[in-house]
Parts: sequence; C-alpha cells; structure tokens
Amino acid sequence: MNSFCVFRLSWNFRATERGFNLVEIIVALAISVVAIVSIMGIFPLILQSVRETDNETKAGMLAQSIFTTLRSHYFDDVNLFGTTINLATANSTLELYATQDLHITTTPGPNTAFLIRLKFNNNPPSYPGHAGNMNHVSLAIYWSPPQPTVGSPPVENTNCSTFTGLIAKTTTRP
Repeated sequence: MNSFCVFRLSWNFRATERGFNLVEIIVALAISVVAIVSIMGIFPLILQSVRETDNETKAGMLAQSIFTTLRSHYFDDVNLFGTTINLATANSTLELYATQDLHITTTPGPNTAFLIRLKFNNNPPSYPGHAGNMNHVSLAIYWSPPQPTVGSPPVENTNCSTFTGLIAKTTTRP
C-alpha cells in the first residue's frame, strides 16, 4: 500500500488561541499615543535650534558686510550705511539696525530684527604708537528675543554674536 501524507487545514480555535481583547488594544493605543506625543514634543526644540542657527549665520553675514565696507573706503571718511565716520579720529560707539533680509539702516523700523553696536578705538592697546593709522572695531549683533532697547547697555544672556577686527590705514585720498 502506498502511503502518502494528507495535510488537513483546520480552522478550529482552541481556548488559548483567541484574538485581542479590549484591554490589550487600549494598552497598545496608549503606548502609541505616548510615543507620538513624545516625538511631537521634539519639533519645537528643533525649530528653535534652526531659528538660532539662522540668526547666528545672518549675524556673521552682517559683520562681514560691515567689515568689508569699512575696509573698502578711505580711512578718513568711511560712509557706513548712511553715516560718515572718520576712522582716524573715531573713538565712539555707533548703532545700526538690520532686517531679516540683511538690509542695514541707521534708524530702527517696524521690520528691524537686529541691533548692531559698533565701538571704534583709534589707538588699540596692542599697537601703541599707531594712533590714527589703525582702528580696532568691536561689533556686537543682537537679535530678538530679547533685544536691548536703543541707547541701553547690553543685556546679559541675550541672543548676541560678537566680532572684532583691525582696520589699517593703507590708502590715502589722492
């Protein structure tokens, strides 16, 4: 007699092979909700980090623009975005303002996003005897929130980037 295997499929469920009950479904949903809410809680932190990085990048671009402007003019009459500065005698502070699209002005406007404070020293302590031929420029760029008010001293723990540079007198007016 030839023997062969016969497979028989059975759809009979035993008592231990039941489907999910309501308690198991609720526990699975609760775990899923906790995971989704935790992931969604990270998004505001990511957005804040992106905004801070964007503002720091823009502050660097503003500083580069200001230093390039200072270095591209004659030393004795720099036109810095509408304000004329004589770097040979400048020992003062100047405030400028910028919008998010990096437009620099001398007056604040409704779209002002950055406060720029420049401090000039025409006799840097590291280079004695070069008064009038070299200028040390300190630059602080603040962005909101919070942003110091016009004429107020810098506020501690604010969003700020600082830059410094030397401007040397290399050309004279013909």
